[in-house]
Amino acid sequence: MTDAEKAEPVEAEATIPTNPIIYAQKPELPSAVDYIAAMIKGGPDFEQMRKTVRAAAPEVGTADTPGILPTPIVGPAYNNYVGVRPVIDAVGVRAMPGGGKVFIRPKVVTHTSMAAQAAEFDTLQSGTFVVDDIQITKGTYGGYVQISEQDLDWTDPAVLTLILDDMARVYATTTENVAADNLVSGSSNTLGFGAAATDLDDPAKWAAWIGGAAEDVLTNSDGNLPTHLFVSPNIWGYLLGLADTTGRSLFPSVGPMNANGSLGAGQVNGNAYGLQVVVSRWFASNTLIMGDPSGYEIFEQQKGAITVDNPTELSRTLAWRGYFATSMMDAGKFVKATFT
Repeated sequence: MTDAEKAEPVEAEATIPTNPIIYAQKPELPSAVDYIAAMIKGGPDFEQMRKTVRAAAPEVGTADTPGILPTPIVGPAYNNYVGVRPVIDAVGVRAMPGGGKVFIRPKVVTHTSMAAQAAEFDTLQSGTFVVDDIQITKGTYGGYVQISEQDLDWTDPAVLTLILDDMARVYATTTENVAADNLVSGSSNTLGFGAAATDLDDPAKWAAWIGGAAEDVLTNSDGNLPTHLFVSPNIWGYLLGLADTTGRSLFPSVGPMNANGSLGAGQVNGNAYGLQVVVSRWFASNTLIMGDPSGYEIFEQQKGAITVDNPTELSRTLAWRGYFATSMMDAGKFVKATFT
């Protein structure tokens, strides 16, 4: 070999990879004719065709179709506002006269006199009879909202129905609050419970107060007997929890035998010590009143809803109102507990 041949460069052969890189590609969808042909043929060819279709099919999720996903409304609308009136229901509502801002309720304040005739032809006991005129002033209670015409037309369920329902509930509890407050303020006779309000878990204290208060009602109201206990939620809780020395409830709600009454956590009205229990969330804490509801009168004229259109604003004003009044006719029929 010559020197020139030795100097001539030798071109190296290109390296051929033994494992070529294959990039994954999404298979193409077959034509309709190919798919039908494979389906008729069946067997492994059709199974392979199905796998190919699944692999090549585009993915469509809810993020790709927001324009056709509905947002359903499940009705009716939930409203947890309880429009009950325990005090008003226990006392009862009397019709309110239509005319006048103030009306008169007659009340006998001086009774006739009776006595034994000492001897025949002696003059009988003389007496008098006086009827006082108790003046009662009407109170107006209500509220209103303004609703746009668009809200009235476009809402489903209709907003008007929902507002009317809510107004009725709120009016009920507003007047219940007035009745509860006026019952407390009008109950001027008091009797000490003999313990702090935090010691109301003592059945002996309860029995002593119930007996003393019943005696006071009988004495102060010319022979009337109490029929109801009006209590705040915390006092009601103490009543529910009263137990004897063995832990048995004093007022069992299931199968009571030789019990002083029956109370349940799921009922606002029960019976304790032979009295109807009336619990209202509008009584201030530590309210305990024994009495005869006939000595406390409630008058009401519910006027309901009224609507007025506002054409310049394309809206409607909706109001709910009523007339309501109370009167403590006989404070002697009630005794209110005080705590040390």
